[in-house]
Amino acid sequence: MIDIHRVTIVDFQGHSHNLNRYKAMWNRPGQVSSTIDKKSASKFLNISEKQHFYHDIASAVESGWNFSTRWMSYWRRNHRKTLHGTF
Repeated sequence: MIDIHRVTIVDFQGHSHNLNRYKAMWNRPGQVSSTIDKKSASKFLNISEKQHFYHDIASAVESGWNFSTRWMSYWRRNHRKTLHGTF
């Protein structure tokens, strides 16, 4: 794990907790998935929403977690605009 992603916090009882945060440094379609990303982002009305969407997808990819659209079949049908992963 690269230390840039590691954050240590201390809770109110003084216990330390290690957290891992993945945040992409860009807000454009991915190199590998550009066509899919652009098609998915076409649902958004303005460039700002599209850039936010690209950033969220890129951050998910940066985490190394392998996810598939089959996991998101309910989300794709009902909540296409509700994917949020960065703060």
